[in-house]
Amino acid sequence: MIPEVKEKQKFDYKWIIAAMSILILFVGVGFCSSAKNIFIAPVTSAMGFSRSAFTLSDTFRYATTAIATMFLDRLINRFGIRKLLIAGMISYIASSLFNAFATSLWMFYLGGVCLGLGMAFAAITMVSIIVNKWFTKSKGTVLGVILASNGLGSAVAIWIFEPLIYEAGNAFGFRNAYLLSAAIVAVVTVVVAVLYREKTEETEEMKTEKKTAWEGFEYETLKRKPYFYIVVGCLFVSCLFSLYSIATPYYTDVGFDSSFVALTMSVFSVGLIFAKILAGVIYDKCVLRTAVNMCLIADIVSKLLIVIVTVTATGKVLAVAQSALKAVAMPIETVMVSIIVLDLFGGKSFNKALAVVTSVFTVGQAINQPFLNLPYDILGNYSISFVGSIIASVIAVILMNYAISAVRKDAAKQK
Repeated sequence: MIPEVKEKQKFDYKWIIAAMSILILFVGVGFCSSAKNIFIAPVTSAMGFSRSAFTLSDTFRYATTAIATMFLDRLINRFGIRKLLIAGMISYIASSLFNAFATSLWMFYLGGVCLGLGMAFAAITMVSIIVNKWFTKSKGTVLGVILASNGLGSAVAIWIFEPLIYEAGNAFGFRNAYLLSAAIVAVVTVVVAVLYREKTEETEEMKTEKKTAWEGFEYETLKRKPYFYIVVGCLFVSCLFSLYSIATPYYTDVGFDSSFVALTMSVFSVGLIFAKILAGVIYDKCVLRTAVNMCLIADIVSKLLIVIVTVTATGKVLAVAQSALKAVAMPIETVMVSIIVLDLFGGKSFNKALAVVTSVFTVGQAINQPFLNLPYDILGNYSISFVGSIIASVIAVILMNYAISAVRKDAAKQK
């Protein structure tokens, strides 16, 4: 009797794609974007710039990302994901090089434009599209794990950059940090260029998912659905009224010392890593509404807590709790965006709808700080910002739940 030979299981290349996605966010976003605030003080001190003038580069970054992302679906169809990923990584390198050799503000602004292109072509939106193409099961969990690498990358970058930036006797040590960033991203770019491959064939698992999954509408039809604009508006409001950018200066104004403020920032950073994964897992194990409400309700509670924080032992506990809850809320601006778009609007218009949604909430991120700081500049406190933010968040919860229900009813009619 001839012994039965077991068929060797074929390695699934999607795990290589997942590993590369982690590497792209860890280095590209973590080193070039998330860690950029560490450069503000040393650059402005060495170059003699005002902080407001230097940080205007963020405006160029956000504007570039918003505009470029609007055309992302069209560019993917024309050039493919691999070429855009490489272009995005090269943009990160160019951004770091412009910053390293900058002698005037306009060069930092060009660095901001390049960073914006990198964030459009090789960051969260593109990785979300990649995950949707390569994975069928547990997309939320996979995306949460991949996006958590951004925070880890930022922590590692700060640890590596700090000794270079604050090198004794060298006021321009930041230039070496930027050069090191460019070199590290260059290595990762080569890895991406060699290993990334386009998804050209569908597995049986993907074919089955197509038959059973909610396909949604073509984008032209989706644009006529009121709930599309409600969802986009809710995500925009979540970014516009996010208190993340003013929590740190507010705690300083209240009277907490710098070490405690740093502790709240650490709680947020570490918490965000786990919160992204948690949001993805809850989506996979439960339903979209549960994951969305977890984020939005945590956001409301965190905003209520920041209002009642005082410089007491209880106040410190509340401040730490506020930072932790804000971390739980933050995935609504990251991992949950693509999940919401795919789950509510379906696969037919996913790339185009995600590009539009991302562009709109990027505008919210761009104007968040000046918008929330304006009342402080006029009145000397954040009271109006806090009250307006809480009201906006409550309205967002109500409208988002209405939109989810409206989509479900519309989907039932299509079946």
